[in-house]
Amino acid sequence: MSNILEKQKAVIPVRKMRDGTYVEEYSSLMGSPSHKTPMTVTDSPQSLTVTSGKAHLEIFVVGNNDIYFGGSGVSSNNGRPVYSGSGKIWNDVKDDFKVYLVCASGETSEIRIIEYD
Repeated sequence: MSNILEKQKAVIPVRKMRDGTYVEEYSSLMGSPSHKTPMTVTDSPQSLTVTSGKAHLEIFVVGNNDIYFGGSGVSSNNGRPVYSGSGKIWNDVKDDFKVYLVCASGETSEIRIIEYD
């Protein structure tokens, strides 16, 4: 079941996730997308640098396992989950920052990364 989110005069479908949050099914209709190299997330925290000036940065979990994001000490016990088959979007990035990604112990999962100018 999709809901509609109005954003910057563009209608973007969104999907309700298991944890009650909403994820955009399609990213902003504005801006040029550029794909970054896919990343395999492991059970050791790995950093992803989010660059300032981007309209959006989107990660999408295409692997079979959930991932978790947070600071440098992130784990599956304290990180914010991003479930397999769903994504996370950072909008209007004002400053460079690093986000750390990790899987549960013994697991790996592939993510796809897209930046929008």
